[in-house]
Amino acid sequence: MSESQIAQDVIAAIGGATNVIASAKCMTRLRLTLHDASLADSEALASIHGVLGSVPRGARGLEVVFGPSVIDGVYDSFKQIVVNSKDEETPLERPEGSMRVLISPARKRSYAAQADANSRRLALDGEDEAGIQALAELLGDTTPKPAANTPEAAIPPHNAAEKEREADDSAKTPAPDVGPKLLVVNGPNINMVGIREPGIYGTKTYADIVSTCKQTATREGFSECVVYQSNHEGELVDKIQEAYQAFDGIVINPGAYTHTSIAILDALKAVAVPAIEVHISAVESREDFRQVSYVRLACFETITGEGIDGYAHAVRDMARHLELLYPRNRPTAMDTIGPSQTLSVDGLTIVLRRKRVRNVNLRVTRDCRVCVSAPPHVPTSRIKDFVRDRHPWIERQLARQTALDAARSVRTYSPGEKTYVWGTPCDLRLICDDSSRKARALVRTDDCVEIVGPSPILDNTPSSIEARHDALCEMRLRLMRDELDAIRDEAQRITGLVAAEWRLRRMTTRWGSCSVARKRIWLSTELAKYPRECASYVSIHELCHLVEANHGNRFHALQERYCPDWRKLKAILDEGSRRGI
Repeated sequence: MSESQIAQDVIAAIGGATNVIASAKCMTRLRLTLHDASLADSEALASIHGVLGSVPRGARGLEVVFGPSVIDGVYDSFKQIVVNSKDEETPLERPEGSMRVLISPARKRSYAAQADANSRRLALDGEDEAGIQALAELLGDTTPKPAANTPEAAIPPHNAAEKEREADDSAKTPAPDVGPKLLVVNGPNINMVGIREPGIYGTKTYADIVSTCKQTATREGFSECVVYQSNHEGELVDKIQEAYQAFDGIVINPGAYTHTSIAILDALKAVAVPAIEVHISAVESREDFRQVSYVRLACFETITGEGIDGYAHAVRDMARHLELLYPRNRPTAMDTIGPSQTLSVDGLTIVLRRKRVRNVNLRVTRDCRVCVSAPPHVPTSRIKDFVRDRHPWIERQLARQTALDAARSVRTYSPGEKTYVWGTPCDLRLICDDSSRKARALVRTDDCVEIVGPSPILDNTPSSIEARHDALCEMRLRLMRDELDAIRDEAQRITGLVAAEWRLRRMTTRWGSCSVARKRIWLSTELAKYPRECASYVSIHELCHLVEANHGNRFHALQERYCPDWRKLKAILDEGSRRGI
């Protein structure tokens, strides 16, 4: 991850650039004075690559602590983005609590060796994004991202029902298969390979270890490979503990701690992540005191005497092991467990599906079915109470869907009816063209839309009406696709937030959705009916979910900051939906 991206993530986690009054750099800390300190999300900050933690400083102050060698570049990028802030000239209040950061000379040298090793690798491989990501990991990545096979996420996940509705659409690009995540842990003096006893450990350097692990992991299908080294036992224990529900496998070379550290053994047992022990030298042929390995008790395999190639061997074996544990066709987090059930709650008929989700989720479908998805362990009685508490909301949604169905039932998409293009009402015209294989809707002028198709398109049979409706839906997809880049860029410029992926699909019950864990945003193609400002509002709304998953006070404060007219724009969308335009 680049230093610029780290700075952007920090800005998002503290409530945006406009929330910053002043900033300063002090050792490895970023000192901030904020308009509203309540907008700062400590959990989101802790999930950012290179951030070790954060601590409040008085009523409006905040310190963000980085790993060594990270802060300089991040602060430069931070200042370029937050152009409206000023440098702090007087110290703010002393930080609350007892958090202090002490970097010993030995630890500085350890970080410097890692930085130098990775810099040499970057010089060979080119400064691409993967290299920058590796550098960030080496210099300060203490909070790895969630693993593909675990439900936890660094940022609270969005409503699982929204993920469930992310279906295939002609406007989306294929998403890559998300592979498992690998953590490679190196103990003391591994950063000195190539210098230390080359007759035993060889002449290859730590940079070669990093390169070997990452290249092999990529070939074996891992989505992420973090390579970490420390000369301190406690830091190695911390790193292993952080692998809990965040990584799928650990490759570990504990160095001399192999023979002494019960703490590292206990950490490996505690996280219960599959682990492989690897050693550059053939330790079984060396001194007597090296014949004891505590960590071996927590590893399913040990590889010794293969030099740096032993790391590649370990990565390959880990990939085979994880494939046996979690085949690629294994059930996903959204798969249904068992058949659906029908419940009756206060006169409402509820369709209940047990799924591998974290929360109980409720939705009303277009055909007026009330559907609930829930984890297997939640009692049915609790689910019924959940539905009763939301009975007024369900009734409103059912009434809304009934009104929409009534509006749709009278639409035949015949000549003289109106359709809307970016908020402008347009007359519909039907053009017969028997050379066309299917109906296609085209915007001819500012106030006219033509539906061109074979002669049955002129009929008023149900199939012809449906064909005309489908043609208009495809037209809106094309319109949104043409404007998506501009809509996305504007929303990201206003908020300073960036989504990894933007997709389009037709939605009938919402205007957009956000998958927080994947940083993926969906927009409804139905937005092409409304003024472009409405699409911008929905985009900003979904981007705010990257900072705050729920619609709480913090979310509304962000939305108010970035889109002051959001209530007016939401009213336009609600009125159009009510009228069934």
